[in-house]
Amino acid sequence: MSIGYIDVSVSPELLAKYEAEKQKATGWGKYAKFKQWLHYANLDRWQKQGHHFHYLTDVSFERKRWICTCGLYLDEGDSADERTISRDIALKLGQRLLDRLQTIKAHRSFEDFRSPICALIIDFVWEPKVGDYLWTAYCQECGEVIVESRNEVAKKFVQDHNSKCLVRYE
Repeated sequence: MSIGYIDVSVSPELLAKYEAEKQKATGWGKYAKFKQWLHYANLDRWQKQGHHFHYLTDVSFERKRWICTCGLYLDEGDSADERTISRDIALKLGQRLLDRLQTIKAHRSFEDFRSPICALIIDFVWEPKVGDYLWTAYCQECGEVIVESRNEVAKKFVQDHNSKCLVRYE
């Protein structure tokens, strides 16, 4: 099984560096620097929102490597075996479309990118009536789901389940 972790934390200094490079660039180089900055700015925002998902595919290896916003990776074609959510949990989720990484039990906390977690924010929708994004989260251990809740509610759900349901995989 090829589950591992890479450092995907985004520091304010890194964002400032890429912002400065973007401002100095000219012509098409400015666009390239903008895209570089945007990649890390988006990753930083997703991490602050608590959103775990397959955000990057690295093809610099012999096989594709799927990478989550928390740094968890899985090499294409590999199985996570006992670290995949149970069939019962998958059935509880019903029609929710999880990406491959969202079914793997081995994610890390955005607080320190080291601590294991079992509850994930997995999706969001824009709700014009509320004027905000609403988030969906689930616990990989007990299967409880909350659908389209405010971010602070989804984060509290995640925190609560990581406290009471977590099984350590080290």
